Amino acid sequence: MNLGGVVALSIPARDFLKDGITGMAPTELEDVQKRIEELRRRDPGLRIFGAGKHRYQNNRLSPAKITEFEDRIQTPLPPEFREFLLEIGMGAGPYYGIWNPETAYSEMRDVACDYEAETGRSIECAGEFPLTWDDALQIEERIRAGIDEPAAERDWPCSGCLPICDQGCTFWSVLVLTGDFTGHVWDLACFVAVSGEWMPARRPTGRADLGTSRSQLPRLPSPPTFLQWYEGWIDQSVADLAVCGAEG
Repeated sequence: MNLGGVVALSIPARDFLKDGITGMAPTELEDVQKRIEELRRRDPGLRIFGAGKHRYQNNRLSPAKITEFEDRIQTPLPPEFREFLLEIGMGAGPYYGIWNPETAYSEMRDVACDYEAETGRSIECAGEFPLTWDDALQIEERIRAGIDEPAAERDWPCSGCLPICDQGCTFWSVLVLTGDFTGHVWDLACFVAVSGEWMPARRPTGRADLGTSRSQLPRLPSPPTFLQWYEGWIDQSVADLAVCGAEG
């Protein structure tokens, strides 16, 4: 799988790996909200990929709704993501926007039911996520070596995670709910049946039609936390809109 934007590394692969996360401070959430509003102001023509769908609108979830959802999936949402839903909300975000958790769960269960019937294996959000830090390190080493398709192969659907964003076609952004990767985001492609191809989430697309004119920003940590991934999208979008402005 070639997810785009993958380049050989000139520094040790392990330097891209990220250890753990905590919840967002209120000032961080306020800053993110201001940045979304600024992005909306800069993009009245909805030129950023997916903006025509989410239109930079967010809808907050109540604590009761989130608790009800967590009870349903039998595991808490990662702190960053939970606070984001409470203070900013689903909607505006990378690709076609951040899904309502209920939509995300329904999307996964649609494919999980068939998978469980065929394999006899249960898919649970509270279960064990199948990828490890060794997998992440091996992916980064393959990227560093210039291998064209560095992704890890694991079945989709799988336990321990929740899709939070549709990238289009057969690509999704997946948030890990359990284990060492809790709160981190992975990119998933599923071209054939249940054969998932996994990569630590790259910086999301800003404006998709710029080609080589797109601003080349640094890679995100591998894999990024939810907030690193989300703000990575804002950074790319703002930079791409600046290129558009300069080109008229």
